[in-house]
Amino acid sequence: KHSECEGKRTNPAAGGMRGRERSILNVKHNEKDKKPFRQRPEENGGSSWNGRHIDRRAPEGPGAYLQRAARWLRPWGEALAELLYPSRCPLCSRLLKEEEKTDHVCRACAEHLPWIRGPVCLQCGKPVKDERVELCPGCEKRVHLYRSGASAFAYEGELRDAMVRFKFHNKRENACFFARAMAREGKRQLQLWKPAVILPVPMHRRKRRRRGYDQAVLLAKALSREIGIPVRTDLLARTRLTRAQKRLGLEERRQNLRGAFVVRKTPVPEPVLLVDDIYTSGTTVDCVCETLREKGVEEIYVLTACITVGRIR
Repeated sequence: KHSECEGKRTNPAAGGMRGRERSILNVKHNEKDKKPFRQRPEENGGSSWNGRHIDRRAPEGPGAYLQRAARWLRPWGEALAELLYPSRCPLCSRLLKEEEKTDHVCRACAEHLPWIRGPVCLQCGKPVKDERVELCPGCEKRVHLYRSGASAFAYEGELRDAMVRFKFHNKRENACFFARAMAREGKRQLQLWKPAVILPVPMHRRKRRRRGYDQAVLLAKALSREIGIPVRTDLLARTRLTRAQKRLGLEERRQNLRGAFVVRKTPVPEPVLLVDDIYTSGTTVDCVCETLREKGVEEIYVLTACITVGRIR
């Protein structure tokens, strides 16, 4: 009996086979009986084999886990920040009530905000005295390189102090207030312009390092959250450290900013919406527009938080 069993296991002619040969034949036999492969729709991110779902997506890297953790922790971080640093009015610094936090300004100050009202210059958006006047005195004397511009506030009074604190005294939270006002006042223009990308007027890296932040970038990102248009901070750069513009005349401003900007990447999506904090003479945005036009960009619009109403010598 022992020899017969041994012969059946080792002798193929006797009808027996080794364990390895038997397993190979079983695999070939089972391959014929398998059902055809069925691919699930691409949006499901997986497939099905014999009715069982198999996830065939590539394994997520550490960056995806960090992004998911950041989204989960963001509400807790915002609640903690609100507890440690409660929201205050950017003009009078009073604590905001719950119903006032949406507009980021208290009701008392909201009644006295210097909104741009009445007839404005068709080019830069500065207030003009008469509806029959199309251009302000500054735009009558020079040709700007952007198509049209608009601003939310006149640069005066308590709002001027709020902008100074935002720019120079680390009041970064004021960016939400200014961006919301820009989205509200520029709603009609934005519907006409239909910008594809928001470009903040860049600050030189040395100045940004000394100040700790770029107020134009903060404004652009806050405005992007309001209107849903993407921000690109990698397209424009300021390559030369220039003097402050506020104490310079018109011609001195032009010489100060000549060759100060560069386009890092092309092509630039159009139409372009340039965003800055204050519009004074338009020299800064004109220099940026000149740099963009050299790269073939034609549709350029300007939206700022504040605009000066006085003349520039």
